[in-house]
Amino acid sequence: MAVRPWSKSSTGGVIAPLIPFIHPSFPEAAELAEDIKDIVQANWYTNFGPKEHEFARALGEYLGPNLHVSHHGERHPGAHRSIRRHDRHRRTGPLPADAVIHLHRRGPGRPSGLGTVRGLSTSTLTPGSRAFASARAVLERSRDRVVGVLLTNAFGVGNPEVGAWEDLAAEWELPIVLDSAAGFGSMYAEGERVGGRGTCEIFSLHATKPFAGRRGWRAGISRPRLVEKAYQFQNFGLDGSRQCTQIGMNGKLPELSAAIGLRQLVGLDRRLASRRNVFDCYRANLEGVGMRFQTNARASSLQCGSACCRSADHKAAVLASLREHAVQARDYYNPPLHLQPYFVSNPELSVSAGLHVTEDVCSRIVSLPIHDYMAAEDVDRIVAGVLGGS
Repeated sequence: MAVRPWSKSSTGGVIAPLIPFIHPSFPEAAELAEDIKDIVQANWYTNFGPKEHEFARALGEYLGPNLHVSHHGERHPGAHRSIRRHDRHRRTGPLPADAVIHLHRRGPGRPSGLGTVRGLSTSTLTPGSRAFASARAVLERSRDRVVGVLLTNAFGVGNPEVGAWEDLAAEWELPIVLDSAAGFGSMYAEGERVGGRGTCEIFSLHATKPFAGRRGWRAGISRPRLVEKAYQFQNFGLDGSRQCTQIGMNGKLPELSAAIGLRQLVGLDRRLASRRNVFDCYRANLEGVGMRFQTNARASSLQCGSACCRSADHKAAVLASLREHAVQARDYYNPPLHLQPYFVSNPELSVSAGLHVTEDVCSRIVSLPIHDYMAAEDVDRIVAGVLGGS
């Protein structure tokens, strides 16, 4: 294991090894050497090789019955592919701003901003919430311009109200895509694995995620025809007869990446259980000082432990105290998307009015490190750091 850098106090004395925000787990070098030997012997390095097929089957079995999985070398093209598959009029509705802008950069489309960080405040996207009412109002006003709904499982936590959003999409005969980037291994409140809801769910394989492989995405899809279209998209839009019948790109998953993914799948549930033990410790020690955690977070894969402080000042004090305790922490995702410089300078690309809950949550959020098999003394130091700012 690599030695972590040492942090120094303001007086220059060494106090403790730095606890990093992200500490990925990776397969052993000897295991990867075996995989590389197999790949070289097969002389198949990419383009839907045997390990990619094995990886897709293994992921489908993990996610649940009747699910198919497709891969892509980047995550956001997965959202692009899912949106484009249903976007007959090249217009847009409540979809992620970046994916929509890429798809419509030469057209008039723009996203209808319905953003918030779910479950970190009393205002969640429930059927009775203002955001849910806003979504219905958009549909009633502009159904002919809406091509689908994209719901985010923020921080990989299964949205407790996913069923209500699926019902809303079905009522208006719309597809619903779930961006579950950090959610591979998470569970919904009913005990179902994240991955099988909506038209499809999209996961990330980025090294910052608990199921780390390489940069890219995978999609859990219940419709075989959509899987076929997804594979066609990542192969230049070519169909089985090598005819280009749709827009596509070169997004095949390399065999080595598939091999890494297969190794990571072994023991994943044990690693996630260790992360949930860390989260339990955070919640038991910190809820009493005003830290509020996401609903259903305990059942997630826990890329990190995100919580809301009492106020922006409280957050600033907690982050400062964590730095003094040699702990890296973050305030994901602050500022929110609609307040990022590009969108502020291009207001026609997003809707910024009325996102008060999003702005409030982002001003108070702190994301704490959670690693596989985290040492008890590290957990204690992180808790002490938060208490020191409270």
